[in-house]
Amino acid sequence: MKSIGSACLCVTFTWCALAGTLSVPFWLDDSSDSWTDGFPSDENQTATFIGVRNNTGAPLTITVTYADPDATDRTPFANTFTLQPGQGVSYRPVIDDTIQEDAAARAVPNKNGGLPRGSSRYTWVGADSDVSVRVYEKHGARTVCMSTITR
Repeated sequence: MKSIGSACLCVTFTWCALAGTLSVPFWLDDSSDSWTDGFPSDENQTATFIGVRNNTGAPLTITVTYADPDATDRTPFANTFTLQPGQGVSYRPVIDDTIQEDAAARAVPNKNGGLPRGSSRYTWVGADSDVSVRVYEKHGARTVCMSTITR
């Protein structure tokens, strides 16, 4: 008697999307939108602008999450924004600044309550290099600090 063996090969195809992530570990944005000569009117306050740029040739939807320094989640319910190819925005994470921000920057969701400082995380479908993030702080005492966040 002959024994006939058969083998069945099952192949599963899985699609994996790359997820890009960049974080700003800490920022302070306690200034109002009152300005004198391009700086916060109160010399004891700081205005933070977070710049986010789409480095791709296609529209890119970015999800932003926020936390207070003690890790309390301060992410708003609507926490996504879309940047067009090559578009960049520079926005304040706590308030909509009608003097320093344009309409595209004011469309980025702000932190939901809590302290006027914290951290922010940006995620998107794609490679880490698809997005650039930088932090620019203007202090009322007429000083400026800038950092570029890379991975």
